[in-house]
Amino acid sequence: MKYIITESQNLQMRKINFFKEYLENLLSKYEWFNGDVEIKTKNWKFKNDTYPVYQIILNTGGRSYHAYDEGTEIDDNIDTMFKLLFPKDKNGDSTAVWDVIFI
Repeated sequence: MKYIITESQNLQMRKINFFKEYLENLLSKYEWFNGDVEIKTKNWKFKNDTYPVYQIILNTGGRSYHAYDEGTEIDDNIDTMFKLLFPKDKNGDSTAVWDVIFI
């Protein structure tokens, strides 16, 4: 079986890999982070549109970083980088969404 990867798919994979490395670097300074980030992609249908959802799976021993003082700052950093990598369209609508899962 042959797989053909288009230029836009390649760019998408590069963005995801960069985002994963960014998250690992961002979280590596925290004791509760176990050093593993996985990003899964699935689709979410809202009204007549379908959006990619990037599930960010963080190995934290099941603890949310929201339980720590730096939780809001981490959320802000993740959101800022996500918006840079996956900007809104010309109408100001999101082109992708993210969700964090703690394991």
